[in-house]
Amino acid sequence: MDENIIEVRELTKLYGTHKAVDGISFTAKRGGFFGFLGVNGAGKSTTINMLSTLIAPTDGSARVCGFELGRQDEEIRRRIGIVYQNNCLDDMLTVRENLMLRATIYGETRAKCLESFERVSSILSLEDVADKRYRTLSGGQKRRCEIAAALMHTP
Repeated sequence: MDENIIEVRELTKLYGTHKAVDGISFTAKRGGFFGFLGVNGAGKSTTINMLSTLIAPTDGSARVCGFELGRQDEEIRRRIGIVYQNNCLDDMLTVRENLMLRATIYGETRAKCLESFERVSSILSLEDVADKRYRTLSGGQKRRCEIAAALMHTP
C-alpha cells in the first residue's frame, strides 16, 4: 500500500485572473496527522474543495487515497470524510436521523447504517443526544455530530 494518502503536484485554481491556489505541492502520509495552515485568503479552503472533488483544479494533479483527482472523483468521495467549517446537519432532524440520512447517501443498507450509527455514537459519546433535535444541542455537541457525520461511511 502506498505510504502517501494525499499527493499534490503544482495544483492551481484560477478565478479569472486571480490565482486562488498557485501551484501548491505537498504529500500527507497514511496514518499520520497533517496540518494545513495559512493566513486568510491563502487558498486553504479552495485546496480542500479541490481535493474533495467539489471544484475542479485549473492545473496540476493530485491523488487522494490512490485515486486520480478529476478522473476517479467518485472513488475519492467514497473514501474521504469531511467536517466542514460551518455546521451542515439539519436543525429539524434528530442526531440519529441526521446520521442515518448521511449514511444512506453513500448507499449503505439499513443494517449497515445502524451499525455505523452505533459505532460513531460510541466513539463520540453521542448516546445521550441521539434523539434530540440537532438545533437544541450546544456548540460542542454539534461539532461532535458533524464529526460523526463525516465518519458514518467509514472513510
